[in-house]
Amino acid sequence: MSEKSKTKWSFVVGIAGFIIGIIGFLYGVYSNNQTGKEHSEIISLIKSFQPQDLPESLNEEIRTVAERVSNPKTADDFYLIGYAAYNVKDHETAITYFQKAVKLNSKFEMAYNMMGLSYKLVGKYDEAIQSYRKAIKINPEYALAYYNMGNAFFETKELDAAIQSFRKAIQFNLVNTYTSEAYRIMGAAYLILGKNDEAIQSLLKATEIKSDDAHVYNILGVAYNMSGKYVEAFQSYRKAIELNPDDASAYNSMGNAYKALGDQVRADECFQKAKELQEKNTPSILH
Repeated sequence: MSEKSKTKWSFVVGIAGFIIGIIGFLYGVYSNNQTGKEHSEIISLIKSFQPQDLPESLNEEIRTVAERVSNPKTADDFYLIGYAAYNVKDHETAITYFQKAVKLNSKFEMAYNMMGLSYKLVGKYDEAIQSYRKAIKINPEYALAYYNMGNAFFETKELDAAIQSFRKAIQFNLVNTYTSEAYRIMGAAYLILGKNDEAIQSLLKATEIKSDDAHVYNILGVAYNMSGKYVEAFQSYRKAIELNPDDASAYNSMGNAYKALGDQVRADECFQKAKELQEKNTPSILH
């Protein structure tokens, strides 16, 4: 899909957000009233939401989107319905409509990407990865599809494939919001593989893009600790705690570092603090 087409789609999907919000509300109400019964497909709700129900102040573009999802005919229409279903977490229905979209337009990489996300969220990782591959085959520079595929590979413990996918995503100019996450997860993958230097490099890249993520600093501390760089490890743990004083995992990690150095007193202090935070952040069954 060309950049012009992507811009057009971003505009259309943005407009559709208003309608999707209303659809989500209707769908939620419907679901709550259908206990023990089969849910109808989300299209029945969309069809019942006619354009004339919209306030007069809404512009013609919104009316056009409402008409399209009320009477779907094109691949774009089915994509919007799938997108609506995805947003209300009805992922099986979303898959159905993304499949309808790609049946009408076999080059619809965005539909394949969203289908992959939906498959992953229902635990069908093989189908998710296959969908991402189809999106990438259509558009070999589809950064977001590479990023999503990297997440799927990481969750199925295919770490080398995950790293490769994240590198491709970054190569093809993944937006910063996702780039930080890509470096973070890639760093975690390297750490699991025992490649501590590569983990540190990736995690430092993540902090350059997003300097306020306590979780990244905690993982970075572990990577430094595993590399025997204890000063840097403690600096990272302290930064994680500074950013999130209630982060029990950071205290626990720092306790392990002190323990490795033979400082059991400070280790116990950290473990105790971690325990207190865990108890504080665990909801009581009495409330």
